Amino acid sequence: LETLDDLPLKPKVEALFEVPRRDDVQPLPQAAKLRWLARDAEPACQHGELLMRALRDIDLQQEIVALGGFPSAVANGSEDALNQDEDAPLWDPATLDDSAPFYAWIAAETKVAMKLRRYLVNECGLPKQYVTSMGYWRLGKANG
Repeated sequence: LETLDDLPLKPKVEALFEVPRRDDVQPLPQAAKLRWLARDAEPACQHGELLMRALRDIDLQQEIVALGGFPSAVANGSEDALNQDEDAPLWDPATLDDSAPFYAWIAAETKVAMKLRRYLVNECGLPKQYVTSMGYWRLGKANG
């Protein structure tokens, strides 16, 4: 996000951060709309649940149509073919150039990252080449 502050033309960025506690919120440059989602505010929430709720609240229809996607992609037969082995690391980079008008970047616990990506591609209709998703760790497992 600090890099965005240095750009002469700042892109529109909305970043969602799910953290364990309100105390984990960090002061960051204002180059983006930041939404901090603290799980201790809703103790019954599962890991990633606040991220999914917040993502579902963002209206992406205009961006998806501009990229040639189809809202309600499942109904249009363009369901994501991410057949990810539950135990394999998730590292699925986008395949686009710098002129893309929209880009989704996901870094989260592996199962959460897969759910968020599938939501964007399958339910929202975002073409998968505009989504990078990375599962950096696995909940409940040491070393990933």
